[in-house]
Amino acid sequence: ADITSPLLAALGAFDFAFVLIALAPLLVIAVCHDVVSSEREAGTWPLVRAEPVSALRMLALKLGVRFAVVAALVVGTTAAAPLLVGAPLDARVVVVPLVAFAYLAVWAMAAAVVALLGRASDVNALVMLGLWVLWVVVGPALVTTAGAARFPAREALELTVQQRHGYHRSWDRPVGETMAAFYARYPQWKDVPVPTNRYSNAWYYAMQQRGDDAAAAAAASYFDTLRARHGWVSRWWPLVPPALVQAAFDRTARTDLPAHLGYLESVGAYHERLKQHFFPIVFDEAPLSAVNWQAAPRHDHRDDGEAGDLTGALAVMAVWVAGAAALVVARRAAL
Repeated sequence: ADITSPLLAALGAFDFAFVLIALAPLLVIAVCHDVVSSEREAGTWPLVRAEPVSALRMLALKLGVRFAVVAALVVGTTAAAPLLVGAPLDARVVVVPLVAFAYLAVWAMAAAVVALLGRASDVNALVMLGLWVLWVVVGPALVTTAGAARFPAREALELTVQQRHGYHRSWDRPVGETMAAFYARYPQWKDVPVPTNRYSNAWYYAMQQRGDDAAAAAAASYFDTLRARHGWVSRWWPLVPPALVQAAFDRTARTDLPAHLGYLESVGAYHERLKQHFFPIVFDEAPLSAVNWQAAPRHDHRDDGEAGDLTGALAVMAVWVAGAAALVVARRAAL
């Protein structure tokens, strides 16, 4: 219910993933944008070229040293965090730092490509900052907005209103009509008599079920639309490395849309088990003392992340790094 900035909402929560994806690249840009231009502006680049070392190797050494400082800070923190918080030491402890390293390497190689333009340091910084805005802010926002436009979904509140309307309309309908709709879903209770001349708990819960049934088709369509939108948007993420890494971390932490929908499905299944447990009490109009509370179902949902959730993002980062490296080698004459 808080009023927040749409831009901040688009960027996401301020957590480790945000620091890695949005802030760490700025540090890479700060230390790597002038890896060659600073030498040219100081007039020392001809002296460097006079050394018996190729310009490409010199660029790799200078970029590597600067990148190593940032990478050591980020990767070291990432690797030490599970030990500090007592997280389980599984394969994710190795894969997550690898993804962080590969992601920062993409930005370092982007800086190397920009260095081939031969521009001044301030121009290089502006180009890298433009790339940061495109990849971190504009790109993800455009893709998610396009996904929402391609797969429009009704407001979740509409489903709630539809469910409540289905329930409230049953108050004015004959008891037999309400129970007939209930028996269509739960035929095992059709032979249990339900009073038609007074209130009964069976009639009350049958009305509640009728409300659920009234919104069932709309709810299924709503969730199918969300899944289709998520699948369509995910196909574009390899073109936007920050969003791809964010999605991979969300998948690993089970905080993404599929995990949320899976949790909701588990709640629905738990609710169904609760109904099956309490319906005999409801239809028999038994007192509360007859309820076996110890035997009542308990909700148990577990969905742990795996290291394999990150391998796709790691492979895409490797492709980006290899592509940028190939471009640098092909245009090394510009050095």
